[in-house]
Amino acid sequence: MTALYFTGLPGAIPIGTYFEYLSRSPTSAEKFWLWSDPAMVPEAIAALDSVALPKLALYGTPESYATLPPRPHWVHDEPHEDRMIVHIAAGNLEAARAIWHERQSWHAGKSFPPSSRAHRWQTQLAAVAEPLMAGDRPALAKILHDWETANVRGTVLEPYWEPTPFPLER
Repeated sequence: MTALYFTGLPGAIPIGTYFEYLSRSPTSAEKFWLWSDPAMVPEAIAALDSVALPKLALYGTPESYATLPPRPHWVHDEPHEDRMIVHIAAGNLEAARAIWHERQSWHAGKSFPPSSRAHRWQTQLAAVAEPLMAGDRPALAKILHDWETANVRGTVLEPYWEPTPFPLER
């Protein structure tokens, strides 16, 4: 979700790493997804319908994405700083402020390599600090729109992309 909002991200940096494996049914004769197994296709369709598609539907809007529960102590949990940006886009400034206060103290006064995730998070926190604390929705929307524009400019998506208001602006 936030990959579209924050500018200058190297492609190798994972963002929003919330994921879940699709496993075969416990009643399946096979443990792995094998094309040679005739039962694989109907089981795959059932897993996609019951597990994957409902999860993917949550990625459709910032509001629904923000409802994904955090997974503490999970190596692929979404970073708090990225979730803060989603809360801002969704218009939940109270939740975004809570994350800002929690994470800002960890980043304050530190220097991180420019290409690191910690530097990106530090930059995000600094960029939104003043308008977030002031509740300045138009300023926050402008920051997100600027990041979004910078990410799309010059990509194959640019000819198809149309900026739309964030829930924050409604």
